[in-house]
Amino acid sequence: MVTFKLSFSEAEMIAFFKSREVVVTEVMWTESIPVYHNRIEDKNVKGMCIINPHNCQTIPVSVAFEKVIYKVKNALLLDSINRLTVLEALQCH
Repeated sequence: MVTFKLSFSEAEMIAFFKSREVVVTEVMWTESIPVYHNRIEDKNVKGMCIINPHNCQTIPVSVAFEKVIYKVKNALLLDSINRLTVLEALQCH
């Protein structure tokens, strides 16, 4: 397996969704976090989320963006590469 690291800022992800007319909103939710002596405390977290148009549930923008990228990764990275591109990449300079 080969792993590539791509980095997108939250602002870039928000702009991506807004440009495609997906509703982006700030949401507060509760997360359980471990603290000490095997105790867990609830912490209120505020973050930007999209509203899923299929079920009206909120999804953090980073989670939704990752789902979109995984969905189109082959089309973005593999399908557009032709034999000439492969040969040029392997050519010794």
